[in-house]
Amino acid sequence: RGPLRVELDYLPAVDARELAEVLPEAKIEDAGDLFRAAREVRLPQETALHRRHTRAAERAIQIAFAFAAEGGITERQIYARMQDALLTLGGGVIPFLTLSSGPERTYSTHNHPSDRVAQPGDLLLVDMVGFFSGLYTDMARTAVVGEATAEQKAMYRRARGVQQEVMHAVRPGMTAGEAYEKYLRAVKTHGASYTYRYAGHSTGYQVVEEPVMTTGSDLVLRAGMVLCVEVKDRIQGVGAVQLEEMFLLTDHGPEQWTDLMASNELPEIR
Repeated sequence: RGPLRVELDYLPAVDARELAEVLPEAKIEDAGDLFRAAREVRLPQETALHRRHTRAAERAIQIAFAFAAEGGITERQIYARMQDALLTLGGGVIPFLTLSSGPERTYSTHNHPSDRVAQPGDLLLVDMVGFFSGLYTDMARTAVVGEATAEQKAMYRRARGVQQEVMHAVRPGMTAGEAYEKYLRAVKTHGASYTYRYAGHSTGYQVVEEPVMTTGSDLVLRAGMVLCVEVKDRIQGVGAVQLEEMFLLTDHGPEQWTDLMASNELPEIR
């Protein structure tokens, strides 16, 4: 006869109807916000499992990028190699992926893999979401096939500089809106030409969870959250660089999880 608090986002309609029938005097209330808030900060065993999945996902990207060095490889083949490696390394699948190569395709946003062959001198960009039995990973990497040009290197350094400045500036107690303001200032400081509507977000049981680092958000960052910082820069005729790191926010700052390809210089695939 009392209130029954349920995470209604995940309750099938048929079960909700049955609950109402068998408990006609109960008051069914939505507890989605309560559960989401409880999950924002991870327990140690959750953190350890999530970090292992993150390592497997980044390693899969590394393996697929190395495959592109063989030459004559299409974007779809790179994607297939990435999915195969993700499944082999951690039993994961890829529910969402942006993968593109060359000046025109990397310049635009959220391109799916095509039959385009990655050519020497091409930027190769991937934003990959991995899914491992209930937990998501989310990271982005950019490399160049062969030798990089001066413009490509400079663009990568700008994006990397913005990303690192923001990631190392976030602290528990800061609001997500304050983190976004730091991102906007870092874009100006490093001379980047591209800004996005958010600078990062939490990830884990959904791909994008609150807090999202966007303008005006008063949600507070807390120790124990798993966060992403995502930065992109682009130049017409050259292409784009996109980088996204995952890290655990601790009382002492970020503990970066994605470190296999976390280079300060544009990686060259040879």
